[in-house]
Amino acid sequence: MQQQPQMMMQAAPQQQMMMVQQQPQQVVMMQAAPQQQMAPQPPQEWRYGLFSCFDNIGTCCYGYLCTFCLIGDNGAKLGRSCFGDCCVSYLAAGMLGGDCIVSSAQRSDIRRRANLKESCCGDCLVGWCCYCCASCQHANEIKYRQSQGVDMAKG
Repeated sequence: MQQQPQMMMQAAPQQQMMMVQQQPQQVVMMQAAPQQQMAPQPPQEWRYGLFSCFDNIGTCCYGYLCTFCLIGDNGAKLGRSCFGDCCVSYLAAGMLGGDCIVSSAQRSDIRRRANLKESCCGDCLVGWCCYCCASCQHANEIKYRQSQGVDMAKG
């Protein structure tokens, strides 16, 4: 008979346990101050008037020489379609004699986003009679409001 080697099992070395004691923490209870609701701001005046085209001569020339392109640019800055606003404005002016469609929509967007007062003339009337001046006013107002941190492209 052959002897088989005996296998001996060694006990694994004992693991040391370490105890950690946390120090007591001081808890400070603070009572939140009652929140004050901010009163809604009253609507502001338009910074640029309808006939203040010459306040920015570059915009004035652009609006006079290529009104529909300026209307498209204004639309793009308002988060609308540049091409769509330009084309619809061109067609409306050709068929109706004025742009009461796009111009009034842009005026409404500008007024809502910048919290502006409604003008005494209706938006449609301004767009129909003075869409060239209105496009210059819109461009100047958008540029100013953006410089003040107003996100004009967000509706």
